[in-house]
Amino acid sequence: MTELFLMPDIEELVVTYLSSLEPLSELNVKVSDEVQQNARFPQVLIGRIGGVGMSPNWLDPARIQIDVRAQTKRVAHSVAVLVRALLEELPGTDNDFGVVTDVTDDLGLQWLPDPSVKPPRPRYVFGVIVRVHPLVDQGS
Repeated sequence: MTELFLMPDIEELVVTYLSSLEPLSELNVKVSDEVQQNARFPQVLIGRIGGVGMSPNWLDPARIQIDVRAQTKRVAHSVAVLVRALLEELPGTDNDFGVVTDVTDDLGLQWLPDPSVKPPRPRYVFGVIVRVHPLVDQGS
């Protein structure tokens, strides 16, 4: 029987990584993979919106959308470009989820005010592809 490798939860991996970084914690940024209506701002929402495995049961090129909401357009933009830069440092970092081999831009930074509230809340959106494979137990 072929050995099966379970893909890591890429949203949880990215949320955990970003939440651990000092530049975001110093700005009191809330990072989550769930919409939180009463969350503090700035807020970064991580969501997987696609990605089809290139090698069955091994490499997962996850397409991730990042929404950055804030009280002002300027703060939303500043946090978005910071998060984008921090994600470039993700490959090769230690984590308990999987091995990140690459992060590439997929969708450039877009100004898209959040229409779910009145008046629309300042929001920037961008996308990346995070390529990840499962951790392998070196002791087996």
